[in-house]
Amino acid sequence: MSDILIVRQPVFDRTDSAVGYELRFRPAGDEGDPFARAYLSGSVDVLRSGLPAYVRCTRRQLVDHIFDAADPKTLVVLVPPDVGADAEVIAAVEALAKAGVITALDEFDGGSEAATTVEGLLAVVSHVRVDLRCYTPETLKPVATALRALKKQLVADHVEDAAMRKLCIDLGFERLQGPHFSRPEPLPAAELPASTATALRLLALARDPNTPDRALEEAVSSDPSLTFQLLRIVNSASSGGRAGR
Repeated sequence: MSDILIVRQPVFDRTDSAVGYELRFRPAGDEGDPFARAYLSGSVDVLRSGLPAYVRCTRRQLVDHIFDAADPKTLVVLVPPDVGADAEVIAAVEALAKAGVITALDEFDGGSEAATTVEGLLAVVSHVRVDLRCYTPETLKPVATALRALKKQLVADHVEDAAMRKLCIDLGFERLQGPHFSRPEPLPAAELPASTATALRLLALARDPNTPDRALEEAVSSDPSLTFQLLRIVNSASSGGRAGR
């Protein structure tokens, strides 16, 4: 057993109450998925403290449906521009939103080139997280106004001081985070084997009432080591399941 590093930073609402925690994961050295490992080990549930976990995704996580097994109410998926905006990515983001997961376009800087790149994503996400380091107070206002006109909920990232907080509140930002409130906190988390990403996808199948039992049997038999991990999750789950199947 070794440790992977999780960095946690709270997200606040307009009343300065914590409404979530952004969790950032150091990539695993063996190409295993760090979110899957933290989720299956229980670290995500512990670190989010009953509030939604804000998790920045990769393209691979989207197209591999890594987040499908999580309770939608416990997750906000941050979609950075570098994942692309092709049909496969947009379909994956739309599927998350349809399942009830909040999706947010991340690192929005308002540049014309960036806006063209993420145009398709902007159409399917419900939230946009704006990097305040890319703006002056004068340039932030029209961007916030335009995004609100598109019915997007705004998340302010890198709020440095009280003046910037007030500006964001005045411009209609619903969520805020940054050094003014709290700095990122590095935390260790127990690491699990690389097969956890496969286990997470299998758990999503198990929670889908339309999945045939035969499909589950074939998935488990492909990697018997997954059985222990799945039983660990199922036995501790407070909802879901396939009773009566």
